[in-house]
Amino acid sequence: MPEDQYLVHVSVDGVPIPDNKICNGDYKPYSCSFYTRWWRTPTIYSLSPVTGLPGVYEINTLPDLLSCRSYMGGMPCVLLKPNSDELYDLQLDSETASWGYMSCMMTGTYVEVTRVSPSKGSIMGGTLLTIHGRFFDQTDDPARVLVGGLPCEVQSVADDRITCRTAERRVNEDTKAYPGGRGLKMEVWSGKWPNSLDEIWRYNENTTGYWSQWIDSLPYIFPKEYDLFTTRTKGFFVPTVSGNFSIYLHCDDRYYLELLQQEYYGLSHINIALFQEESSFTADQSDDAVNEIQDIVAAYEVFDEEQVCGMTVIAQQRSSRQVLTFNMWPSRVPVVREVQNISISSHCASHLCGSTFFKLSYGYAQTGPIPVSASASEMETALNNLWSIKPDTVQVTKQEDGQGSHYTITFNSDRGDFAALHFEVFSSNTNISVSEVTKGQSNMATFTLSWAGVPTAPIAFNATGSEVQSALENLMKADCPAEVLITQGTNVKYFNDFENSEFTGAQSGTPESHSGFCGSRSLKNADALFRETFTKESGGQYGPVSLNQHPVLCFGYKGLLRDEVGLKFTYSDSSGQTRAVTTRISTLFNKEDK
Repeated sequence: MPEDQYLVHVSVDGVPIPDNKICNGDYKPYSCSFYTRWWRTPTIYSLSPVTGLPGVYEINTLPDLLSCRSYMGGMPCVLLKPNSDELYDLQLDSETASWGYMSCMMTGTYVEVTRVSPSKGSIMGGTLLTIHGRFFDQTDDPARVLVGGLPCEVQSVADDRITCRTAERRVNEDTKAYPGGRGLKMEVWSGKWPNSLDEIWRYNENTTGYWSQWIDSLPYIFPKEYDLFTTRTKGFFVPTVSGNFSIYLHCDDRYYLELLQQEYYGLSHINIALFQEESSFTADQSDDAVNEIQDIVAAYEVFDEEQVCGMTVIAQQRSSRQVLTFNMWPSRVPVVREVQNISISSHCASHLCGSTFFKLSYGYAQTGPIPVSASASEMETALNNLWSIKPDTVQVTKQEDGQGSHYTITFNSDRGDFAALHFEVFSSNTNISVSEVTKGQSNMATFTLSWAGVPTAPIAFNATGSEVQSALENLMKADCPAEVLITQGTNVKYFNDFENSEFTGAQSGTPESHSGFCGSRSLKNADALFRETFTKESGGQYGPVSLNQHPVLCFGYKGLLRDEVGLKFTYSDSSGQTRAVTTRISTLFNKEDK
């Protein structure tokens, strides 16, 4: 676990306790955190041996020796001797040392095969083979046996023997040797001093000074007292993955290796190293891995798009330059106003209809919630606030009958045909239908341009270049909803759109140049929305806010806010004493990243 501060989260019966209920809701509280420190973390420096049969293994480590458990390959490495409280070994290098070592009994990394009987059998298969040995186990995976590279069907498994039935040998199989389960066979001839390494090829088991052993890890270091000997080491290289290695062999199945060595005096060792070009390991995971470093250079050119507008009927586009040309533009076309009808029926109780809502939308603009019992003026106001209809307006009339409420909407616009209004209901017992009563027709005095589905305000057919430019620039501007009053004065005590990053950043948070609500900037991790000590751009402090004159707090946000608002206020009690109170008001914020 990397050295760092970790926060503690608590769940009861699978239900997490909210963060605001842990350590008083403090951010990264010291008393509810877990700290890791490298000098208190046991670190393995070396392990000897790295493979072997079940037995005692020594680990050099920088430990916290008060209490510890040890695992190797996911299996426990037992620290205590059987049926006792005595440790195999667990101590520091000295009384003042930080380093030390411990020993533990592990289950082993392989099994030992001592004998196979019978030693001969039919190539037709079917021979019942008995494999004698130690530590046979099927705890993790079923036992698997290969004879001559072919599966031998396992009949039974015990701690000291496995029986299996051999398979038929393929007719064209002429391989004389097969890779074993592990390791290399090292043959040693003591007291031999050949004139050349080629002489070792002629050595055999009958040559004087012969002995042999299996090694399963490299490098292999001989005991210091070993001098004047020769070795021949052979075996198979069976890569776990196909790939290119530094021995310049593309390994797919297996390769046979044989090493010849002659030793004179001094410390002797033998090693073979393979470097794989591609690996899933990183340098943080293994000292043998080297992280690849790539230098990526990206070059690009940016051109401002140019669009030339005349009058529209034929559109041509070449490269980044768009030309709109108007041919045969009609004039003196009689205007026809668009008329639509909205019918609403709801089974809400009369006293609840004011709390049953729906929404209307035109284009990408949507109204706020409208009650199903809304008057004509309420409906008219909601639609006239849509930026997709502005600067035009609508006029609404209402009629009621036994089928529900019917709103007739007349578009006061020379634009002509309007698409049907869309609706959204919040109750299954509310039904809405929209129909076109009169199809609008434009007088062709204006046209609109759209970008990503957002239209400009109507542009006169004979508009100048600057007028078209102004309409397009207004299309790209962020605009606050009409409900948000942005002019500080009698009705607004404090307004901040965070567009002045130098001014707002010094007050309460980190300015960001994206994710603005009705502008291009926002404030990240704001310490406070408002303090009476905040400075006005014109100079001076804002001072306290009178709740009698300014009772509404409104702000846009994005992200996961804590479900509460902190408020500090002062008041005069019945005795005329001025008191200050800080409180937290519980509320519910949307938990969406938008």
